[in-house]
Amino acid sequence: MTAPPSLPAPPARPFRRRLAVCLVVAAVLGLAGGLGVFWPRPARIAAPDPDLADADPEVAERIAQARGAVLAAPGSGPAWGRLGMVLRAHDFGEEANVCFAEAERLDPNEPRWPYLRGLTLVLTDPRAGIPCLERAVQRGAEGPAPRLRLVEVLLEQGRLDEAEHHLKAVLARAPHHPRTHLGLARVAFARGHWTEGLHHLEACGEDVHARQLAHTLRAAALHRLGQAERAADELRRAREAPEDVPWPDPFVQEVEGLQVGLRTRLAEADALARQGRAGEAIGLLEEVVRDHPDHGPAWLALGGALLRAGQPQRAERALAQAVRVTPEAVEAWFQLGVARFFLGDRRFAAEAFREVVRLKPDHTLGHFNLGVCLKELGDRAGARRHLRTALACQPDYEPARKSLRELSEGEDRK
Repeated sequence: MTAPPSLPAPPARPFRRRLAVCLVVAAVLGLAGGLGVFWPRPARIAAPDPDLADADPEVAERIAQARGAVLAAPGSGPAWGRLGMVLRAHDFGEEANVCFAEAERLDPNEPRWPYLRGLTLVLTDPRAGIPCLERAVQRGAEGPAPRLRLVEVLLEQGRLDEAEHHLKAVLARAPHHPRTHLGLARVAFARGHWTEGLHHLEACGEDVHARQLAHTLRAAALHRLGQAERAADELRRAREAPEDVPWPDPFVQEVEGLQVGLRTRLAEADALARQGRAGEAIGLLEEVVRDHPDHGPAWLALGGALLRAGQPQRAERALAQAVRVTPEAVEAWFQLGVARFFLGDRRFAAEAFREVVRLKPDHTLGHFNLGVCLKELGDRAGARRHLRTALACQPDYEPARKSLRELSEGEDRK
């Protein structure tokens, strides 16, 4: 890298002139002190006061409490930071960043404030967010998560050398960390070092946080190396793998722990369902819809949980309520169609799937399920039309191709 041209040296001042300047400055300072004049302090900013007219009462109360703590102690960095975390937990990102900036000014050694601010900024303005993440790392944020999040943003911006520097710093402390090797693989691939990148991906194994992305990256590298069959197999495994679980981040988890209200209860129910605790999830969702009878997503969540628990009749009632409350909700209509299909009601199932494809004309499964229903109702022309549309939406969807083949073979036998 070429060094920038050096600036010309300023002309030397005579010592007496420098001394005179110093004496003048001292006199001014002394006069200002004698007159009771002080250097101006940065103006205090007002604590954000978001519009909570439509907010969940629990959310409004939590924000009011955190804001009250700032009003009581406006010079407290932790109070500002806590208000920012509460606001961020409930999607008031812009207001949260005002708080994080003030918290960092008042509490400059705490890495959480620039880190949490940076996480929000990188979503819309990575150039502004990267310095915040860098300050968090410089201030000794514990654990590898902040540095590795910085790495991922740097990689997205093509800043490979900086990303590699941070990855090596993490690697020195945790040589087998899958996220670090995933980052090093991305650096290698960006430089065209396909074999080196594949070596790093071996450390990812079947880690739930990395497997889908690892399979996708491996497929791209194998394709570049001319191994088309292995590349195709990796792509298939990427499609079949569950979605990667987000990497654990203690700072983010701390923010998420401050969430209250309806959304938090729905997330808790979803977590229970994923853990196989269907009964607890359904019980919680039943409480939610009692408290919020006009909330379509809650009815949808309850209907989906009941379907997975093998209770289609109860699911049908919940999903019918979901589409009454939110008639434009595609997923609610789709799940309603599935529930009715399981109940043996093909005609009403078809009505639900018709609504799905009306609202979302490229819904592959909506067209496929509608085609299956129409086939069983004797409408072979309608079935063929929707099965073909399903294939147009997703050309490799084999169940639609198989159903079309069965329709043709049935007609040939006649």
